[in-house]
Amino acid sequence: MSQSSCLENLDFNIIKEILHYLNSLLVGIFFAAGWTPCVGPIFGSIMYANMVNPTQTFLNITAYSLGSCIPFIIMELFIGESKNVFEVFHHPHEN
Repeated sequence: MSQSSCLENLDFNIIKEILHYLNSLLVGIFFAAGWTPCVGPIFGSIMYANMVNPTQTFLNITAYSLGSCIPFIIMELFIGESKNVFEVFHHPHEN
């Protein structure tokens, strides 16, 4: 293997890794942009409804935050399994 071939392969791997991180960043930005109009009014309502009682506000915000993040945590735990399921459907005749 020549030195120029190794450098081209290394450059490609670096570019591929940078694009992977850039893709993740862009997905996060677009998800946040879409999520904010849905979550903002609800979050604001919880804060406004409980301004007098800080303890109740804290409990409501904690419950709201857990309710929002637990489905994502569960989904993350099973993302590897879903890849296997999709591979079976993609290649149904292979064993």
